[in-house]
Amino acid sequence: MAKTKRPVEVTAVEEEVEAPESGAAAAEPSKKRPKSEKPMERRKKRKELDKERHCDSTADASKKSTAAPSASSPSSGSDNVLPEFHISVFGDLASSDCSKRVKAAETLVTELEEVQKAYERLDRKEVVEGGVKLEAERDDGLNDCAPSVRYAVRRLVRGVSSSRECARQGFALGLTLLVGALPTIRVDSLMKLTSSLLEVSSSMKGQEVRDCLLGQLFAYGALARSGRLAKEWASDKSTPHVKEFTSQLITLSAKKRYLQEPAVHVLLDLVDKLPSDALKGHVVCAPGVPEWFEGAAECGNPMLCY
Repeated sequence: MAKTKRPVEVTAVEEEVEAPESGAAAAEPSKKRPKSEKPMERRKKRKELDKERHCDSTADASKKSTAAPSASSPSSGSDNVLPEFHISVFGDLASSDCSKRVKAAETLVTELEEVQKAYERLDRKEVVEGGVKLEAERDDGLNDCAPSVRYAVRRLVRGVSSSRECARQGFALGLTLLVGALPTIRVDSLMKLTSSLLEVSSSMKGQEVRDCLLGQLFAYGALARSGRLAKEWASDKSTPHVKEFTSQLITLSAKKRYLQEPAVHVLLDLVDKLPSDALKGHVVCAPGVPEWFEGAAECGNPMLCY
């Protein structure tokens, strides 16, 4: 019995020229579609081409609309246009390459410093705040920060709880440098954001709980290494922030045994930056610290021997 030969599939479909729009191109009768292309496939391709054209036209329109305010309103003009902040740096903060993480953190801080300086020079800050603020919220305590800075702080705090590659290390580095560079990021606001964004709920699973607790620890570590707590005490000897930070750190370390050792290292980072007067009046006597040392022998925590 003779076998019938199967038709050879046409492989040039992907090289077919997109549906022409000009009259000359549309009038070409010589171009034929491959026989293997069914009517449903042709309709699907036409829809995809229409969708691409629509996206291109929308992008062009958005570019024009973005540039319109500075050109059409001389009163606001370029004075109300902030420098661009490239959020793509967040992707590099999670890289396994240490040098890439460091460069991304430095770029993030450099760009946000320029954004904040320009924001502080604005006469009408509501013009900028009325636009797209990415994710910044009014009640985050960062009212003196530019919208991009507020967004970056929130994203960095959430990022230190990520277990993806080296996200914790990279985002903690970025948070350390940013908090140390911008005094408009208040210490109490950062501690409040850490507690609210990385709060452990009863519905969380084991890994989720671990990520949130480690995220809190990395956020506290970033604050301690930034030097902001030492500056707070230097400017105001009665500041409550050093005691609050120490107390919250001690409370966090008691939640899981694996948090005890790194919590001590964070506390030592803070101690290295504080003078002896601040240690006596704000660290040693902070709520929870005396009990912490008293229970060291009972719980067998050698880290407290530091």
